[in-house]
Order: sequence, then C-alpha cells, then structure tokens
Amino acid sequence: MLYIRREQMTVFKREAERRYMEKLAKVIPPSYPGVSTALGPEGIMDWIETGFDKAKKYGFKEYNDITRYVHLMFQLVNEKFDEDPKLQWAAAILGWKNVEDGLRLAALERRAREESAKG
Repeated sequence: MLYIRREQMTVFKREAERRYMEKLAKVIPPSYPGVSTALGPEGIMDWIETGFDKAKKYGFKEYNDITRYVHLMFQLVNEKFDEDPKLQWAAAILGWKNVEDGLRLAALERRAREESAKG
C-alpha cells in the first residue's frame, strides 16, 4: 500500500498553487493591461502571490474566491487595497463576520465598480 505523508501533501499543494498562479498570470494582463504593463511579468506574479496570501488571511479557501480577490487588487490598481486608508470600505467588508465568502466578495466587487465609475 502506498502512503503519502503530510509533508508530501504540503509539497503537492504548493505545486498546485504555483501552477494555478502561473495560469492566472497569463489571464491578468489582457484584463488589466495598464497595471500589467507597469508591473511587468515578475511584478504581476508578485501581486498574485500577495493576493493568494492575503485572500487566505481573510478566510478565502477556494481558488475561485482567491482569484476574485486577486482581480480586485488589479481592478483597484492597489496591491494593498485592504490596508489603504482611502479604501476603508474594503477593510470593513473583509471584516464582516458570519457572512459567506461569496457575499463578501460580491460586496467588494460592487463597491469597487462604484468607485471605478466615480473616476
């Protein structure tokens, strides 16, 4: 019988995340050309890695939810939108307790669209 140790599972998980991030790094530039050009490929990957870490910090576990969080960073052109004093609404929404992840993300996306529309 084959056994997989916890350490091996951790390595498999990290590798799967790395591959997913690489795929995401190919999807981001066409959607956000301005910030992507300014960041370059290494900067894009740095932002994606930061987004993964921050999304997990806020309790997002599913790749779809983590991807939505990363897209918010690029949409708002702000890697630290959750800490930005000008975007206190983001920290407030991220801090909502007992609210489904999808609803928190939908609220963030809606507010980000509203803010983008203001110019």
